[in-house]
Amino acid sequence: STQSSTGLRLTIARSTAGNHVRNIRVIMPGYLDSYQTAPFYPPFVDRLRGVRALRFMNWARTNGQIMNINWSERTLPNQASQSDSRGVAHEYTIDLANAVGADPWLNIPHQASDAYIRSLAQLVLGRLNPNLKVYLEYSNELWNGGFTQMNYAINQGLALGLDTNVSLSSRARAGQKFVAKRSAEIFRIFEEEFGAQSNRLVKVIPGQAGSASVASTILATFSLLS
Repeated sequence: STQSSTGLRLTIARSTAGNHVRNIRVIMPGYLDSYQTAPFYPPFVDRLRGVRALRFMNWARTNGQIMNINWSERTLPNQASQSDSRGVAHEYTIDLANAVGADPWLNIPHQASDAYIRSLAQLVLGRLNPNLKVYLEYSNELWNGGFTQMNYAINQGLALGLDTNVSLSSRARAGQKFVAKRSAEIFRIFEEEFGAQSNRLVKVIPGQAGSASVASTILATFSLLS
């Protein structure tokens, strides 16, 4: 193993076929007895205390997400890596929110199925501190051409006939209208699962700081669907 200011790297130089090295754990000294129930480094948690909400957009690898369509494809807590293209396991985002006492802000993967979203809602309802709220946002910056989720939203919007003009501006509007439609569907699924606790849901509709028309289109479409 090697250690540097940027982290620690562990290299397995040799292993036995049929009896390979397994169950590797890297644990900070002094936390052997507590890492399973309190997996986060206490100074890390302490630095976050006082924060009102934790947005997990980057931790969940929201931008450019190509997986996380079905619930079975998500990252599990016991997987060796929590840093691949699917992002950190939802269980850890919820547990960190609980540890800090901050509301989790969840960015729903842009291709997530209804079944995925419903399972996520059930997980959050059963695992999150009931005193905390839940911010819900469909993906991230679906109006931003630098992210693949924008083209996905446009294609979905055009396929649904939300805007049939093929001009560049109309294609963009089709995507923005789809964002409104999918956001409403996500909110509805969470409301169905949270039931009487739906007042804990904070529904986030995205906009673009540099273009009022983006937010106007999304909000106008959302108001028709709500």
